[in-house]
Amino acid sequence: LEPFENLKYNYSFNQNNVPRTQDYILTLTSGSTGDPKPIVFTQETKINRSLLAARDLYNLTENEIIIVASPLYHSMGQRLILLPLLIGGTCILLSKFSPKTWLESVCKYKITFTIAIASHLNILVKSIDSSHNLSSLHTIVSSSSLLEDTVKKACIDKFQCDFHECYGASEVGIVTNLFPLDSENKLSSVGTPLPFLDMKIVNENKQQVKPYEVGEIIVKSKTAFSRYYKNEEKTKESVIDGYFYTADLGMVDDEGYLYLKGRKKELIIVGGTNVYPIDIENTINLVDSVKECSVIGINDPYFGEAVLAIIVKENDNFDLMEVKKACIKNLAEYQQPMAYEVIDSLPKNDLGKIMKHKLKEQFKEYDISKYLRS
Repeated sequence: LEPFENLKYNYSFNQNNVPRTQDYILTLTSGSTGDPKPIVFTQETKINRSLLAARDLYNLTENEIIIVASPLYHSMGQRLILLPLLIGGTCILLSKFSPKTWLESVCKYKITFTIAIASHLNILVKSIDSSHNLSSLHTIVSSSSLLEDTVKKACIDKFQCDFHECYGASEVGIVTNLFPLDSENKLSSVGTPLPFLDMKIVNENKQQVKPYEVGEIIVKSKTAFSRYYKNEEKTKESVIDGYFYTADLGMVDDEGYLYLKGRKKELIIVGGTNVYPIDIENTINLVDSVKECSVIGINDPYFGEAVLAIIVKENDNFDLMEVKKACIKNLAEYQQPMAYEVIDSLPKNDLGKIMKHKLKEQFKEYDISKYLRS
């Protein structure tokens, strides 16, 4: 059934003869690679996101009690408020996120479902103790950025409910979903495409690539945005033949599971070889004394680009030599960071995404091959 025909109170959407394609709301992209861009959604898009990409996907009913702890200027926060209104459920809206308030609210209001920001989950799993009764939760979905495998395992173990991870973009909504049954064998994946959309991985010539080849993720979906607000040029550049070009890099395996490789803008080319920051970050983040890490490319006259690893320490026991040993053991020669910098914190937006463009600005004058030239 089409989602409009599947609504209990279908008449309410057309009682004033309002077309489904009429502009409904203006929202912002996350701005993780630059300034947030305003985008336009139609009424139909927002309803499809709530019903096709939430209610139907996660088997939600009118008995849901849903907690919202993400910014309401972003499409995810808006969806979590519209969803219970459309299905007859209940919404618990937090004025801001804190692990204490979130966990207390789940216990007090018997929360059943939420879509959570990945960085929030990273904090929450460290805060859960025996005093928290989270048994009311039947489903949690991780969104906004990629969870490390260790954090994903911790979420599965500690929340003791159906745990999903999804991949998506503000412009097209949820694209893939990793179901709980797939977590054991496909833990590093973000799942398979949803049934109402078409996803492809394409090369620079916009040709679809083979399984296990990395390319740009493009999507044609019923939950796609209408356009960038007052930016026709950007819209035409991003939407070609009905497909939205996400600027995200990924690959699919022979079973169609998607694996993310980062943003196209973040790709580092070292001596003509593609280096994906996420591979290096995953290695460094496994070192116990590392709290978090971000890897960027630095322009260099020797190599074109070279790898800089920027690290936040977990504790005073931090040992850079342990980080270097992990990189030597687990990464290819061309992936090795040429330099390491330790800073107090990484710049992030309200969704917890690391803003690498700010790191690039901070280190734009960094002379990464100085020691080689000496």
